[in-house]
Amino acid sequence: MLIFLGFLTTYGNAPFAAYGIGISLLSLIIVVAFSFAISGATLVSQHLGAGDADGAYQAGWRTMRTAFYIMLIGAIIMRCSASPLAHFMIIDPQVVHYVI
Repeated sequence: MLIFLGFLTTYGNAPFAAYGIGISLLSLIIVVAFSFAISGATLVSQHLGAGDADGAYQAGWRTMRTAFYIMLIGAIIMRCSASPLAHFMIIDPQVVHYVI
């Protein structure tokens, strides 16, 4: 990661700032994804602990489908609101362009 960031600095301040802002926005989606991973593992483990392998299988797939649709909706919302999100984070037009 350090080598990548060193490489990124050769492009200038605007791309480096845009990368940082992009990672900050991406972390919102990562938190949602991790929450689904934890809740899915909990549901599957509870079913397996109760000896219900079929219920564990169904809970795993149900969690995966729910996560897929919520993440898809989140991606669409973030794509449609990329400009307002970028403008909320910084006012430099060049950095906003790179973030979008």
